[in-house]
Amino acid sequence: MRFSKKDIKRFLSHVKKTRSCWIWTASKTRKGYANFRVKRKLFRAHRFSYMIHVGRIPKGKLICHKCDFPECTNPRHLWIGTPNQNSKDMVKKKRQSMGEKVYCAILNKSKIKTIRKRYKKGNITQAKLAKKYKITESCISEIVNKLSWKSVK
Repeated sequence: MRFSKKDIKRFLSHVKKTRSCWIWTASKTRKGYANFRVKRKLFRAHRFSYMIHVGRIPKGKLICHKCDFPECTNPRHLWIGTPNQNSKDMVKKKRQSMGEKVYCAILNKSKIKTIRKRYKKGNITQAKLAKKYKITESCISEIVNKLSWKSVK
């Protein structure tokens, strides 16, 4: 897609360049991702920046951030990746939500400790724990075997 010099100039007017990141100063999503509209088409600003500075984005590919700052539009901080690569990058950098921070988490650290303690005593089954906490038996199994909630000691 080709963009006019006017569109590019308007885009750059919303970018504050620092020594490292180029910070988007206009419209953003709740998660901090920048938005930029050209001829009724909405772009994420980091994708638009990549297109005007680097080139075409292959279909199905993401533009990922090396700096992990969603407002950054610096093309040196952007790279093309697949959804799988982006997820692996997030996990490697420990940016994924875990434990109580997961938006739909039913359990918390206190409940995890209680589940492990009760199961270790041997007076309750995984099935009964699952029913009590309204989660699956496989979740209980992962908790008591420390395959999930590893951060809870």
